Amino acid sequence: ELIMISIVMPAYNAEKFIFQTLNKLNNQTLKDFEVVIVNDGSTDKTESIVKKFIEFNKLPWQLISQENKGEGEARNTGIKNIKGHYILFLDADDYLADNALEKLYFSLIKNDADLSFSSFSYVFGNQNQRLYHHPNKIYDKYNLMKLFFRRLANPGIGNTLFKKELIDNNDIKFETYKAGADNHFFRKLLLYVNKSVSIEDNLFFYIYNNTSIMNTSYSFNRLDSIYSVLNTIEEYKQKNIDKKIINYMNIFLISEIRGNAIGFLKANDNINDNIINDLKTKILLFLPKNVSLLLFLSNKRILWLFSLLFFYKFPINSLKL
Repeated sequence: ELIMISIVMPAYNAEKFIFQTLNKLNNQTLKDFEVVIVNDGSTDKTESIVKKFIEFNKLPWQLISQENKGEGEARNTGIKNIKGHYILFLDADDYLADNALEKLYFSLIKNDADLSFSSFSYVFGNQNQRLYHHPNKIYDKYNLMKLFFRRLANPGIGNTLFKKELIDNNDIKFETYKAGADNHFFRKLLLYVNKSVSIEDNLFFYIYNNTSIMNTSYSFNRLDSIYSVLNTIEEYKQKNIDKKIINYMNIFLISEIRGNAIGFLKANDNINDNIINDLKTKILLFLPKNVSLLLFLSNKRILWLFSLLFFYKFPINSLKL
């Protein structure tokens, strides 16, 4: 039997919400798809819930259990075991609109695109708030990159369907960043997407989860999102991508720096000014000149505070903040 779409879903201790996610998938108007659930070392009832759901509904879905390796490696395991020609990644606590796969698939096929993505909402309790509104529009390679790095278009986990051949032909996988791995994957994917299409309809619902890394107290793990951007910039330079795109990425980097600095500010009240000045020098030497200029033009105190984080692998271990 031909399977057109494969959904890859990592699951770790997801017993509270995975049933709703699977149930919404079972209600999809397009039926020609599979779901590969990777149980990433859960210690709760996640595995048994998934098994019972698949058996009760007699679904041709796969459940793969492995020791805990992290979300990115769980997705890589899923990729290795799928049968479809198109891929969508979905987290175990989020869900799709009933017509999501149908809309994403036929929009992609109709426009002969490599990738399709939709608008989506943030769900907190009983309230929905639209995070990204995308018009019905077709993009060439550079237009999508430009909008992505300006945060005006957001193809990513949950709202995006793309050709599997893009990752097969270019050896793309999820890296082991503890934050920013999803964005890094899609930034790399965009290097090979020549044509894409966005859908105005709200097809994906991102559930607020107060235990996720981005919703807990500040952690140095979040620094990985910065390193992932820096690594992508190097990858883009190696592919001789237009310098304008690189400049957009530098601005994207600044926004990541600012976000980390604000989080760090909230978590630390007392910071030594001598440490700030010392690391200020290091960050200016490290970053490209155009980024350094942007740093000077931005909120200095917040960005200098980030330098504490950016170089934590060397000096931060010996600092008492």
